[in-house]
Amino acid sequence: MDELAHAARADPVEFRLRQLQDARARAVIQRERVRASGSGPPSRDETRG
Repeated sequence: MDELAHAARADPVEFRLRQLQDARARAVIQRERVRASGSGPPSRDETRG
């Protein structure tokens, strides 16, 4: 999927989101994009070091 996004000169996350029809799967990717960006406080079971 990343290779296809690269070939299309698109952001890999946005490319994935455009392909997904399942609302739950879209929500997971969007949530993980926020977590991966390092913004916001960590959750109870998450640590940063």
